[in-house]
Amino acid sequence: MTPRLLLRSALFIGRMLITVAEQGRGAMANGIWRVMVAERTRIARGTQGKYRCGAARLAIAISTPIDVQRREPGEPVTEAEPWIEAEMRRIDPEAYR
Repeated sequence: MTPRLLLRSALFIGRMLITVAEQGRGAMANGIWRVMVAERTRIARGTQGKYRCGAARLAIAISTPIDVQRREPGEPVTEAEPWIEAEMRRIDPEAYR
């Protein structure tokens, strides 16, 4: 990828995150919760996918209280992963047998 194309891609992603954050703030202000499903996370029932930090970045952008001071970018996701997996097993235990 050329430097110019990389810059255009980065700018597009930045604008997209700002738009998502603005829409999220507006919805939450009206009492509407949003559920995010990241790309490439559609996996077979009962399997575990890869966790990335995009949702954590969005949560930070919409001012959801996540303490990220002096933390690496992936740390909040790594911290949340065991809870998410435990909840999935609680919600659908037959899928994980």
